[in-house]
Amino acid sequence: MSTEDTCLLPQPTSYDTAFKELEELSARAAKGDISIDDLSTAIKRGNQLFAFLSSGIAKIKTEIDEHAPDTISPSKPN
Repeated sequence: MSTEDTCLLPQPTSYDTAFKELEELSARAAKGDISIDDLSTAIKRGNQLFAFLSSGIAKIKTEIDEHAPDTISPSKPN
């Protein structure tokens, strides 16, 4: 994977796909399976995937907040 390849990589099609790719990239990095020549590109791709996942999490959080009741009453034991 060369530096030029990062710009050509498409955005993931789903959050599951992005998460799996980020896991695989992380595992390769942890094992030392990414060459020094490809490290910069791998970091850029990892950042791209992380940003994609973070935006999805923020969107989901906003949707939950919009639909959550204003107050939640704690349940009282009988």
